[in-house]
Amino acid sequence: MRRKAVSEILGAILIIVVAVIASVVFYNYIMGIVAQPPDAEAERSIIVIEALKQENQELIAYLRNVGNIPVTISSAYLVDHSSKTVVKSYLSLSVSIEPKELKQINLDITGVSPGLYIVKFVTSAGGSVSLLVYLS
Repeated sequence: MRRKAVSEILGAILIIVVAVIASVVFYNYIMGIVAQPPDAEAERSIIVIEALKQENQELIAYLRNVGNIPVTISSAYLVDHSSKTVVKSYLSLSVSIEPKELKQINLDITGVSPGLYIVKFVTSAGGSVSLLVYLS
């Protein structure tokens, strides 16, 4: 007579239990990733150009940090709208803007001919914001 360590019925039940436990663990893992709510308090740096105005040979930009961490504007560019070429670059600005703060940045536009331009500001973290402006 031959004896078995585990009967066939108990083996089948054991396999079903292991499969159910594995599927519950997998389901909880996937739902933890997919259904995770976004973190409302995540650190974000968001710069907005609130206004641009031209006074003589100077372009005055008003930038606001609407994020919740400080941002440093490291450079700015004046790009011709039609040819997409950089007309003027301002590479060493280093203007720090605290959260909710409004800062004025003056850009010298001496020698720039009248027309449509894109003003682009770049942060030290690599973000950017731009706006189309007509210079007279």
